Amino acid sequence: MTAIKPIKGQSPARQPRISVVIWGLQGGAFTNIGTCLARGFAANGADAELIVIRPASFDHLIKYPDITVHSLRATKTSTAIPRLVSHLRWRRPDVLLSMPNIVNLPAIVATRLARCGTKVVISEQNNLSFDMDITHRSQPKMRAIPLLMTELYPFAHGLSAPSAGILVDPRFQRSIRRCQLPTAVIPNPFPESALASRDAAEGAPPHAWLTADRRIPVLLTIGRLVEQKGIDTLLHALHNLAARRVDARLLVLGVGPLRDELEHLRDQLGLRDRVDFLGYRQDAPRFMAACDAFVLASRWEGFGIVLAEAMACGKPIVATNAPGGPSEILHDRENALVVPVDDATKLADALETLLGNEELADALREGALAHAQTYTSRAVAARYLDFFDQVLRS
Repeated sequence: MTAIKPIKGQSPARQPRISVVIWGLQGGAFTNIGTCLARGFAANGADAELIVIRPASFDHLIKYPDITVHSLRATKTSTAIPRLVSHLRWRRPDVLLSMPNIVNLPAIVATRLARCGTKVVISEQNNLSFDMDITHRSQPKMRAIPLLMTELYPFAHGLSAPSAGILVDPRFQRSIRRCQLPTAVIPNPFPESALASRDAAEGAPPHAWLTADRRIPVLLTIGRLVEQKGIDTLLHALHNLAARRVDARLLVLGVGPLRDELEHLRDQLGLRDRVDFLGYRQDAPRFMAACDAFVLASRWEGFGIVLAEAMACGKPIVATNAPGGPSEILHDRENALVVPVDDATKLADALETLLGNEELADALREGALAHAQTYTSRAVAARYLDFFDQVLRS
């Protein structure tokens, strides 16, 4: 694997025709990343479209009137590949950008079969070792991904990742040992709606705890309710704060298989009046705008786009130095308070420090806002355009 120098974000002289392919528009990180990049490429003057593998309903499409979206209307890889081949032969993009690895694999196959000159750039979005050993340990089909990566990734034309930690992950390195690809570390963009939500939205607050005259600070965390996100550690930290008689409430936005288990832990710790699980919320930006601080207790992250969203909203952040994005984009006491992974006591210490020091909170807000400009869709897309130019020239 041949590394390239860090990209500075200057657009190439010739803008390529770009297709971005993701799984679907049903929401979540990759929907946000894909739509943001499509907008960012267009803002930089490129001819860009978004391809989604799954069917896209009118309700999904109406959210993105400014984006050209093509749905393959497939529910499995076997039907997605021939439809993607046909679309590539028709559109003939210069570059096909795909993400994550479950989409990278059919994207590589389809590009090879299409034989239309399209270069495929694959984006690896998470730490493969953690994914295989924890997230997918009980899913035999998903555990075949590293073997398929070994066979197919050498046929890609470029490789990107939002953090350097993803690229040096031992399992990933073994899977791409035969690859000699141009490689770039390019962060993920955040939805520009996060900037608009910096000021509280009009109307009633999205939750009773977020009333304008509240006296108890409200913390927010957003993410899937899975082992990766460390919500259990965060609950123990809230219990620790309660024992110290530090008032704080926590709102948890997200869905996942551990919800019942986490709610049971909350009740065991006596936190029912301090922690509320709200599931998936389309108005998540309103919560981000209204909360007092954002917390991320992840055990690992590919990037952690919610951190960029929190920065864009000027929120003071407390987060773990999780492998991947957090350990690379967060700087202790500059744009966040950073604590070790799985240490509920240190997490509680940082939260108590933040809640008791308004001067520190203001400094973190300023640092977060300054750092957030790195992750706008236009800035990130410009870095991709530089990388595409190098891939097309190689």
